[in-house]
Amino acid sequence: GGRAPLQAAAEPVLVHHSEHLDVRSVAVGRSHAALLTKQGKLYTWGCGGGGRLGHGASANSARPLRLLTLWDAVATSVKCSDTATAAVTQDGALFTWGDGAAGALGYDHPSRQYIPRQVGGPLFRETVSQVSCGPYHMAAVTAAGRLFSWGDGFAGK
Repeated sequence: GGRAPLQAAAEPVLVHHSEHLDVRSVAVGRSHAALLTKQGKLYTWGCGGGGRLGHGASANSARPLRLLTLWDAVATSVKCSDTATAAVTQDGALFTWGDGAAGALGYDHPSRQYIPRQVGGPLFRETVSQVSCGPYHMAAVTAAGRLFSWGDGFAGK
């Protein structure tokens, strides 16, 4: 078994610098990825365009880097869209970052968000239990069983 190169691999390879992480889950977008450790820590790597890695810039990373802005948070899930990332924390808060085209990040204005930002509005008073990401939209389910969606509303999304 080799390590992950910077190009395509025809067979599974170990992601460089992940061997010391106690990984619980992983999510992949079109050109970036995120992992969640069993301790609830978040790491991202890949293409950083539009801020999708959440490290404060558009720089790429060939290895998983821990999200410093959520250092004290305990995440329970992480998801990736084509150009953004979302995470739910143990206390039910939802954070999103990356390209906010069509309002996909859940903020009051579409923009690029280079570090994780908590989604407000009606979700600020809710306990989020799950999030899902589409190419230009997201949806969240609350602990009370309520479903919220935002972003590109084409075809009723």
